Amino acid sequence: MALYPIALRLEGRRCLVVGGGRVAERKIAALLDAAADVVVVAPEITPALRELATQGRIALHEREVLAGDVIGATLVIAATDIPQVNETVWQASRAAGVLINTVDVPSHCDFYTPAVVRRAPVTVSISTDGHSPGLSAWLRRHLEAALPARLGELAETLGELRAQVGRMILERTERAAFWNQVVDD
Repeated sequence: MALYPIALRLEGRRCLVVGGGRVAERKIAALLDAAADVVVVAPEITPALRELATQGRIALHEREVLAGDVIGATLVIAATDIPQVNETVWQASRAAGVLINTVDVPSHCDFYTPAVVRRAPVTVSISTDGHSPGLSAWLRRHLEAALPARLGELAETLGELRAQVGRMILERTERAAFWNQVVDD
């Protein structure tokens, strides 16, 4: 099955993470990087998650998850090591029409979290559609080594010039040829 790749704007949107372990920590860190409004539900949490809650960076509910917790979430990540809990969260999310990722259960995922290389504002994501996270990680390491450290600076500079070039070169095909030449150089 082919996936539809997107870069999702999550700033200020409620994202629910069910689970309080190391896997949840990684998922929460990525959501916080995207400026999401992160809500965590778990009866037990790591010290790092407790610190995030103390800092006010996440909303924490130290209890078992309830089906209604998914209501109002933009997306849900089920990251517990208890299959029955993950199944309950998956069923509740599907019933509520909320996108869900059930960690390590590809058949219970509406989306996968890709391996990512960042050279802000450039983001390169790698997905194997849930088949091989290890291969995604390997590709990420190789792309990190291959992509120039200053790639983000180039993107910012080109972005600053975009409107000016658009005013100077009106024809779309000529403008595309110009940008291709700039990037190739």
